[in-house]
Formats: sequence, structure tokens, C-alpha cells
Amino acid sequence: MRVLWKGYELFLNEMKLIHYFPLYFVVAPQITQEVRNLSVAEELVISFTCKASGNPQPTFYWEKDGKKLSLRRNRFKVLDMPYGSVLRIDPVRHKDSGGYFTCVAENGVGEPVKSTGHLKVYSISREEGNGKTSWLKSCESGVWGS
Repeated sequence: MRVLWKGYELFLNEMKLIHYFPLYFVVAPQITQEVRNLSVAEELVISFTCKASGNPQPTFYWEKDGKKLSLRRNRFKVLDMPYGSVLRIDPVRHKDSGGYFTCVAENGVGEPVKSTGHLKVYSISREEGNGKTSWLKSCESGVWGS
């Protein structure tokens, strides 16, 4: 006789247990937290985060502008967490501006899933004059003083 009990499939013969097998369902990955677009001043630190569900638990990697990100660069670090991944850029450089950062989750079931965020980096320059210090932020669309 076959009985399902607490996630196990039990096989009984005259009410004695002869075999048991854990039930295991495979599920393709699905993004549960999308990567968000970020805007930041250069030289600061940012983190892109994404999460995905699936069984078995997905593994993650990151792409920049469609190419797998090299983690040999000291500025890029990936922190894995259960069902998620964080890409940390420390420090952000102006050359990162306009980049698309993509989190890819895969677990061998179905197709990998992706979520992409855009990074906008503002340049900061320091101007001194008349005993005052002011900071200017600039980007593709213009220059602002504060």
C-alpha cells in the first residue's frame, strides 16, 4: 500500500514500513524581486539586489550590458544569499553610467530567468572660490549647482 505522509511517499506491507522516499518536486526559477534602476554620485557604493524562487534553489550570476560580469575586478563583488544575490559596486565610476546590470537565475529546470536594472552615475566636481566651496553634479542632461 502507498501512503503520502508529511512530504514522504511510504510503502507499507501489512502495516509495516518497507520503503520510504522523500517527495521532490522540481520548479523552474522565477524572479521574486526585480533588479531596480539606480542613480548615484560617482565614488559612492551601490548594491543591486534580486531574488528568485525555484526547486532546486537557483544559482545566480550577473551580466553588464549583456556580457557576463568578471568578478576579478576589485570593484565588483557578488554576495550570495538564500534564493537571492547582491551585486555591490565599490566605488561607482562615471564609466559605469548608462550600464544595464542583469541578474540571471538558473537551476537546471526550464530556462534561466533574468531581471535588469539601469545605472545612472552623476559626476561630482568641487569648485572653490570667494571662500566658499560648492559641489556641482553633472550628467548627460546638464549641470546643476548646489
